Amino acid sequence: MSWELVEGVEGLLDDDNKRAPVEMRGLLLKMKFMSIVEEMAEKFVSWEIHKTSNPDSFMGEVKDNLFKLRRTNDKIYFLKKVIDEVSKSAEVHSKECRDEKNCDESKGYRFSLFYLNQELDEYNEIEQSEDENIDYAQRINLNKKIDSLLAELEKLKHDSETIQKGQIIIIEAFSEEFEELKGMYGLGKKNWRQNLFGKFGEMIVSGVVSETISKEVANIMKDMGKEMTQKLISE
Repeated sequence: MSWELVEGVEGLLDDDNKRAPVEMRGLLLKMKFMSIVEEMAEKFVSWEIHKTSNPDSFMGEVKDNLFKLRRTNDKIYFLKKVIDEVSKSAEVHSKECRDEKNCDESKGYRFSLFYLNQELDEYNEIEQSEDENIDYAQRINLNKKIDSLLAELEKLKHDSETIQKGQIIIIEAFSEEFEELKGMYGLGKKNWRQNLFGKFGEMIVSGVVSETISKEVANIMKDMGKEMTQKLISE
């Protein structure tokens, strides 16, 4: 979808939908966008399906249409729809073809589908890479949760009934390590999560973990796409 189609997205919703909750409006807009991409794919196939007999020319047209779409998930959706439509046409031809091995049209379908699936694989890898990045909004949210965790560690330092004098130094060391996590977002979600989990494991071994701190860490892990079981938290 080109940026021109995205401008003024509120205009895509009718008055009733505009009064819906923000999350619902987002879903409705996403459905609108998907229907636009689906329409693009169907129109493209109806106009260009004959070019599958020349896979290079066909893929050139595919890439021209992909260039109009800015979001990776839209590109993936477009490719899946095109692959689906081309597969249907190839199946219809297969039932009528008497010599698929030597038929130029059958060969065109096979090569076009092969190239389409290669293109889809590349965008799937890009999407996975994008999902691994920690964006600005996530960093701001994680910073707030780390600050909340640090506040709980500070409270724990002054809990004379739970913490022994020698453990105060350990808590201060952990506070510094958790503060350092704010500068490690470039590692990506998986590696950042592993660093957090490693520090939390060390805290468990040291015996300075409170129930509140466990919940704070669990919330951070959940935000990063990884659940922590209650069994692990209580160990």
